[in-house]
Amino acid sequence: MSLDATRALESDPLHWYRCLCGNEVPVTPLTGGTCDKCGRQISPEKIRLDSALAMTLNQCHSLQTNASKIESDNANVAQWIGRRLGHFEIIEPLGQGGMGQVFRALDHALQRYVAVKVLRRGKSQRDDKQIELLLQEAIAQARVNHPNVATIYHVSRDDGDPFLAMELVDGGTLAARIKHGPLPFNEIALIASQIVEALRVSLQFDIIHGDIKPNNLLIKKSGDIKLSDFGMARSATKEEGESDLGGTPNYLAPELLHGDQPSVQSDMYALGVTLYELTFGRIPVELTGSTFKEWIDSHHNSALVFPSPWPEHLPVGWKVLLIRLLAKSPADRFPKYEDVLGMLSKLQPRRSPSARRLPRLVAAAIDYSIVMLLWIPAMVFVEFLPARWFIPGALEFVAGVLAMLMLFAPLLSYVVLVGWWKQSIGRSLMQLRVVNRFGLTPSTRLIVTRTNLRMLPLWMLALLPAVANAGVLTAFLSITLAVTAMVWLLVDLAMMLILGRGKSLHDYFAGTRVVWDTK
Repeated sequence: MSLDATRALESDPLHWYRCLCGNEVPVTPLTGGTCDKCGRQISPEKIRLDSALAMTLNQCHSLQTNASKIESDNANVAQWIGRRLGHFEIIEPLGQGGMGQVFRALDHALQRYVAVKVLRRGKSQRDDKQIELLLQEAIAQARVNHPNVATIYHVSRDDGDPFLAMELVDGGTLAARIKHGPLPFNEIALIASQIVEALRVSLQFDIIHGDIKPNNLLIKKSGDIKLSDFGMARSATKEEGESDLGGTPNYLAPELLHGDQPSVQSDMYALGVTLYELTFGRIPVELTGSTFKEWIDSHHNSALVFPSPWPEHLPVGWKVLLIRLLAKSPADRFPKYEDVLGMLSKLQPRRSPSARRLPRLVAAAIDYSIVMLLWIPAMVFVEFLPARWFIPGALEFVAGVLAMLMLFAPLLSYVVLVGWWKQSIGRSLMQLRVVNRFGLTPSTRLIVTRTNLRMLPLWMLALLPAVANAGVLTAFLSITLAVTAMVWLLVDLAMMLILGRGKSLHDYFAGTRVVWDTK
């Protein structure tokens, strides 16, 4: 369960902090405070770290929040404010789940704030059985001791008011984050690894989550993710028999709509929908209609669509990962979470030290020299081209074009080699490599673009033989090409020498940089 505690911290310089002794201490985020009952010092750092668990909402803010939520939610919510369930005192509503109301509550035993989910007592034996299953899954979840799983503190089977007490997270949900648009890839990659690790550990405790979606993924202020709301969780090994279909339709795997039991692969599909939504700001398949048949038809008739061309800020491997997670057949998805984590580890943004100036200069000199050495036999062939002896002056332009093509051959060969190898001879000898903005190996298209920009001066010089036979503008075009090539080369080298940071002019245009090859 979540609470945006930073909202209150930012809106008022004076706040109340609940000390370990139970006393409420006036504090400020910049200077902290001192408990006048036990003498404990409350530092600004402690306020920042404990804001969700120990900050008492300002009275005005609390009343306004309660009033607005009580008006918008069921009128019965108002009767809970101030009540005590065991040693938990209900403070204010946080939201409403499928099986009950969620409140911010004070744990008087440990003097901290928690989230309490009060379950609705059913009107039939089937409803009571469902509540019992939820409580059992909560107990199972409580055994999952993992930093990316919301912690269950207490489970009560009170005949009148069964409830769960769980960790209160000091941030919002992913659903709230993506309302403002897709997330940066470095955040998505980190979030994905944390979710998969939480699901992998949960599976070791025989738990399949069953309802993975942005609303059930909470963000701490530190950026860490908490997997919450195991209300649809099922045992991975226990035969459940016939059960009601649970979860959110747009996140349900196709096989669940056909009546199959939840599985690791169905959770993987919901994970795929979530990651697709974080990446592109929309879900991959929008189910239409209100019946199972209409939903099944939507799945069957909807193809998985990706942006074309593939965005350069996303690794190509990310598309491969999403395709496997969102496969319509469970057999085409990953067999286990370890395989997903293995692929994610290859896509995680990396921080490699930027290459120094001297190694970069030496690598560039080597690569330029290789191309220019390959030019020597081409230029000799052009100079002694037999066809020139027989081509009259009017056809001299054809000889120039032929010479240009001969000089293009070494450059084109170099570009093809670097694009295929994703490395140049010079950088390889100097133990350097090119990476994109996330520290990953760029796509072939980006490598080719960067290589052409790097060799732009040589491409311009290769045009000179053709321009030399272009007519009245020969001198002007030749000088322009030569000067442009020289200026580009000098600016490129100047940026490399002055700015450093593994970037030069062609890197700024391509969005790349050169780093030490630490692989």
